[in-house]
Amino acid sequence: MPEDAAGWRAAGFLHGVIDEVREDLARWEAAGIGRVMLQLLDMDDLDAIRLIGRELT
Repeated sequence: MPEDAAGWRAAGFLHGVIDEVREDLARWEAAGIGRVMLQLLDMDDLDAIRLIGRELT
């Protein structure tokens, strides 16, 4: 398991606040990735789900 944000990113995961995730997604798109699947483990965190839907779509 990675120990910090840099480790998660090096392992190929999205990690961080919305702006960081948005930047990573833009880099992935520039590299030719056209689709990703996001996983949120706390399905009761409706604020996080709304934030992702509002800011990353």
